[in-house]
Amino acid sequence: MNSILAFMLLLLICTAGFAQDTIYLHTAEAIPSKVLEITVEEVKFKKMSNLNGPIYTYTKKMISKIRYENGSEEVFDNFTYYQPHKIVKTDSLAISHPTNMYVRGQRDASHFYTKYQRAQIGTGVTASLAGPVMGRIPAVILSSTPPKDFNLNFPDPTLIQNHDYYLGYNTEAQRIKAKKTWKGYGIGTLGYIVIMLMIISTHGS
Repeated sequence: MNSILAFMLLLLICTAGFAQDTIYLHTAEAIPSKVLEITVEEVKFKKMSNLNGPIYTYTKKMISKIRYENGSEEVFDNFTYYQPHKIVKTDSLAISHPTNMYVRGQRDASHFYTKYQRAQIGTGVTASLAGPVMGRIPAVILSSTPPKDFNLNFPDPTLIQNHDYYLGYNTEAQRIKAKKTWKGYGIGTLGYIVIMLMIISTHGS
């Protein structure tokens, strides 16, 4: 009897631990989260990976649907897919303009996002030791996986609450990670070829 009660308690704890809302973006990204508030145009939430962290605010234009922890879904069909606004030329640069914040996020990522080394080195080492065929597996996985927020190295944490800045930074960081991962794969493949040629040369002589 006690074992049954213990099992039911453990099951309840596990179920509570996995209860979460999931926000699906038009970019196909799924964000495990806790939705805090939905207004006419925006959704405010916290990420499940950091519930003590900042509150994120996304416009409904960015979101495809929300699946709540009880299994119900809310689809945002009436909102057009978010795209960066066109650049408007004015006498003075308005840094708060959505396009400028998106571009600023891209620019900051190119300077501050540097935590791609593990993906680059890991892919390179795998390709050099196991060959290009086996090395291609981690290259595909790592290049298609978005960087984790704690690896993005934002220069100003307050800016990530601006969805245009966050989207620009995250998009550029993922592009950099993919580029560096495949560069590591190329270097590793070249190293593998050199090693094989050396082995063949040694046995031939």
